[in-house]
Amino acid sequence: MLSALYPKLLLLSGDAPTMLSVAARRTALLPPKRMRKRITPASSSSSSAKNAFVVKPRPEVRDAFPADILRACERKSAEFEVRAELDALDPDARLLGIRDVLLEEGCSERSIQFLERDVEKVVKEYRNFFVNSSGERRRENAPERVVVSLSLLRRTLCTKLHVDYVPLRAMTTYYGRKTEVLDEHSLVNKVIASAARDASMSSRVLLPLSDALKSNAKLFEKNLVEEKGESCDILFLKGEMWESGKASVHRSPETANGGWRLVLRVDECDAVNEAEEHQKCLVDDDEECGCEE
Repeated sequence: MLSALYPKLLLLSGDAPTMLSVAARRTALLPPKRMRKRITPASSSSSSAKNAFVVKPRPEVRDAFPADILRACERKSAEFEVRAELDALDPDARLLGIRDVLLEEGCSERSIQFLERDVEKVVKEYRNFFVNSSGERRRENAPERVVVSLSLLRRTLCTKLHVDYVPLRAMTTYYGRKTEVLDEHSLVNKVIASAARDASMSSRVLLPLSDALKSNAKLFEKNLVEEKGESCDILFLKGEMWESGKASVHRSPETANGGWRLVLRVDECDAVNEAEEHQKCLVDDDEECGCEE
């Protein structure tokens, strides 16, 4: 069965057919710390119910984003991450401590308040996605607590294609390159998403091929992987816990030559520990790196 898939996958790359020279190895599945019910939205004509990822454009935020915050991040030589657990219904972004890292860099109080209010808006949009994405109100699935992190990144994180072990993740890139997403309609995406965290025999059979595809993304990335959204847009990425085989396959973009990114991330509070444990990208036989996106 696997050998029959290779010709189709190679045609997607746009390059001359070349056999994937990767030693297929069986990957052990890490058991979850506790069983969790997957979120399975009812069928709906809405794009958010059908798609593995959804982009919410926010040109008004992009146009109004304070320039002094961007200038401060440009000047700041060291990376930073501020992180806090917030109430999803009534978030208070002051708990993040944004002013502790930006006020000393010359940012105005007004600019910091703008960013804090926008973080709160993203958290509320994140919760609303759970409630409305299936085309019906499903409040029992909406998280009560979320973990929010705002990071200034000056390095390239793990750029291997992966699926997050969370129900849903919201990403907003205020500045810099955006998260790169694999075409969800491609055969490559179907193989990787179907092999992720599913204990069924068919998924286990796909694991070696999924590993081979993630390690050889250069064969198809030019045609199938691209940045999603614009600065300040919200990118909703469905994870393995949303619905089996329907998660978004994505990766962090490369950051080099003095480039930097200002990135906001929102996760359901109960899923964060498991996300950190399970989100590992195998670089080679001896080295691993954690995926931040």
